[in-house]
Amino acid sequence: RAEIARLRELHTLKGHVESVAKLKGLDIDTAGHHYTV
Repeated sequence: RAEIARLRELHTLKGHVESVAKLKGLDIDTAGHHYTV
């Protein structure tokens, strides 16, 4: 069950990053690199 919660958090984070990137007019790929570990 912990994995599901983790996947949900990642999915929500990705969606948040994508929405912010769209608002700022940035490429999703470029914004994603900042969150790459």
